[in-house]
Amino acid sequence: MTEAQQGHNKILSLIAEKPQISISALAKQCEVSEKAMRITLERLKAENVIKRVGASFGDIWKSFYRLLWKQNNTNYGKENDK
Repeated sequence: MTEAQQGHNKILSLIAEKPQISISALAKQCEVSEKAMRITLERLKAENVIKRVGASFGDIWKSFYRLLWKQNNTNYGKENDK
Protein backbone atom coordinates (compact mmCIF):
# COMPACT_ATOMS: atom_id res chain seq x y z
CA MET A 1 0.00 0.00 0.00
CA THR A 2 1.38 3.39 -0.97
CA GLU A 3 1.92 6.26 1.44
CA ALA A 4 -0.94 8.16 -0.23
CA GLN A 5 -3.31 5.22 0.25
CA GLN A 6 -2.29 4.97 3.91
CA GLY A 7 -3.00 8.69 4.30
CA HIS A 8 -6.38 8.33 2.61
CA ASN A 9 -7.25 5.40 4.86
CA LYS A 10 -6.33 7.42 7.94
CA ILE A 11 -8.53 10.32 6.79
CA LEU A 12 -11.42 7.97 6.06
CA SER A 13 -11.01 6.31 9.44
CA LEU A 14 -11.08 9.69 11.21
CA ILE A 15 -14.19 10.69 9.25
CA ALA A 16 -15.87 7.39 10.14
CA GLU A 17 -15.14 7.98 13.84
CA LYS A 18 -16.31 11.61 13.80
CA PRO A 19 -18.24 12.69 10.67
CA GLN A 20 -18.39 16.32 11.84
CA ILE A 21 -14.59 16.59 12.09
CA SER A 22 -13.15 19.85 10.77
CA ILE A 23 -10.50 20.20 8.11
CA SER A 24 -8.13 21.74 10.65
CA ALA A 25 -8.64 18.80 13.02
CA LEU A 26 -8.04 16.32 10.19
CA ALA A 27 -4.86 18.18 9.23
CA LYS A 28 -3.63 18.16 12.82
CA GLN A 29 -4.37 14.44 13.30
CA CYS A 30 -2.61 13.59 10.01
CA GLU A 31 0.27 15.96 10.74
CA VAL A 32 -0.08 17.93 7.48
CA SER A 33 -0.92 21.53 6.69
CA GLU A 34 -4.52 22.63 6.24
CA LYS A 35 -3.73 23.45 2.62
CA ALA A 36 -2.44 19.91 2.00
CA MET A 37 -5.52 18.48 3.71
CA ARG A 38 -7.85 20.62 1.57
CA ILE A 39 -6.11 19.38 -1.58
CA THR A 40 -6.40 15.75 -0.46
CA LEU A 41 -10.06 16.17 0.48
CA GLU A 42 -10.78 17.78 -2.90
CA ARG A 43 -9.20 14.76 -4.61
CA LEU A 44 -11.28 12.36 -2.52
CA LYS A 45 -14.40 14.37 -3.33
CA ALA A 46 -13.55 14.36 -7.05
CA GLU A 47 -13.19 10.56 -6.87
CA ASN A 48 -16.60 10.38 -5.10
CA VAL A 49 -15.00 8.77 -2.07
CA ILE A 50 -16.33 11.44 0.31
CA LYS A 51 -18.66 14.40 0.24
CA ARG A 52 -19.69 17.12 2.64
CA VAL A 53 -23.39 16.99 3.55
CA GLY A 54 -25.63 19.47 5.33
CA ALA A 55 -25.98 23.15 5.95
CA SER A 56 -22.92 25.38 6.04
CA PHE A 57 -22.91 25.15 9.85
CA GLY A 58 -22.99 21.71 11.40
CA ASP A 59 -22.40 19.81 8.19
CA ILE A 60 -20.77 16.39 8.21
CA TRP A 61 -18.49 14.31 6.01
CA LYS A 62 -19.99 11.24 4.39
CA SER A 63 -17.65 8.52 3.30
CA PHE A 64 -18.47 6.16 0.45
CA TYR A 65 -15.23 4.22 0.56
CA ARG A 66 -16.80 0.86 1.49
CA LEU A 67 -19.23 1.04 -1.43
CA LEU A 68 -16.46 2.15 -3.80
CA TRP A 69 -14.09 -0.54 -2.57
CA LYS A 70 -16.67 -3.22 -3.20
CA GLN A 71 -17.56 -1.83 -6.64
CA ASN A 72 -14.05 -0.97 -7.86
CA ASN A 73 -11.92 -3.21 -5.66
CA THR A 74 -9.82 -0.22 -4.60
CA ASN A 75 -7.80 -0.11 -1.39
CA TYR A 76 -9.92 2.61 0.23
CA GLY A 77 -10.98 1.34 3.62
CA LYS A 78 -9.84 -2.19 2.93
CA GLU A 79 -8.71 -2.78 6.51
CA ASN A 80 -12.02 -1.47 7.85
CA ASP A 81 -14.11 -3.93 5.83
CA LYS A 82 -12.78 -7.00 7.62
